[in-house]
Amino acid sequence: MKPLFVSDLDGTLLRKNALISRESKEIIHSLIKYGMCFSYATARALYTSAVVTEGLCCSAPLITKNGVFINDAKSGEILWENTFSYEEARDIYHIIRRNHLHPLVQSYQNGKEIYSYDANEISEGIRWFLERHKNDERILPLSGSTDILEGKIFYFSCIGTKEMLENAYNEIRRKYRCIFSKDTYDDVMWLEIMPKHATKADAVLRLKKMWDCDYLVVFGDGINDIPMFQVADEGYAVENAVDELKEIATGVIAGNEKDGVAVWLRDHYGKYQ
Repeated sequence: MKPLFVSDLDGTLLRKNALISRESKEIIHSLIKYGMCFSYATARALYTSAVVTEGLCCSAPLITKNGVFINDAKSGEILWENTFSYEEARDIYHIIRRNHLHPLVQSYQNGKEIYSYDANEISEGIRWFLERHKNDERILPLSGSTDILEGKIFYFSCIGTKEMLENAYNEIRRKYRCIFSKDTYDDVMWLEIMPKHATKADAVLRLKKMWDCDYLVVFGDGINDIPMFQVADEGYAVENAVDELKEIATGVIAGNEKDGVAVWLRDHYGKYQ
């Protein structure tokens, strides 16, 4: 058997301070030396996932933006991607604006990841985001919306209250893949829109095949981890996970503040060898 182990980051592998602990890194690195294939699947972009997992060396490619990308763990090179067509991006943008929302539009332009927004219409959600991403080199304020759909677009994000985002969510989810959930660390809601086939489930199966593994074990805490659990051979929810994930999990393990994923791997990896 050649198993692949994949963990979510926020709320699962990361502690409440949004960082991976020294203890978790030491355990994972010790198991990688014994041949463990380990990676993570996150809603984060590669840019921020690299910051919060500093010092963690994964032995398999990384899944970022909820399955939009698979990146090489060392170089960050995109090994696989799933992006919007221009027509799809335009349709989503029109629905968002029709619902009086102001999105962050994520794209690749000239080989760089960009977060675009209309600086003439800054919502409270975008202000909240900008406050937490000061000096982020990916941020691109635009004077108007003329160029907001430039580049290779792969993600739309709207931030606000449930009431503000609900109508757009109900309209967009009929045609595209959406995640509508509360922020892990703050009291705001995110409406995230991605290409139809961009899911953690699709990405972990692709990674399993790419890395020639024949068994898949996953870890998570949130709604966006459900598809990944549904295609895995085993799925373990941390103690602090949402009830919906616990209901379909193989088992419930210690929470993220207790290094639940790393401790479980330390105690159980041997049986997969």
